[in-house]
Amino acid sequence: MQTCKITKIEAVLTVDSKGEILLPKDLREKAEIKPREKLVAMAGYDKKEARFAV
Repeated sequence: MQTCKITKIEAVLTVDSKGEILLPKDLREKAEIKPREKLVAMAGYDKKEARFAV
């Protein structure tokens, strides 16, 4: 498995009242994400804070 560094923020995501996250259309198109595909949420922790990526 390859790893990469986060180089920039592509989008700010919002969790709705049902706990769901909507990925903006332009981001889905750039990443070629299709309906019903599964994504992985990853977290990295250091002594000061947690960092999350989808």
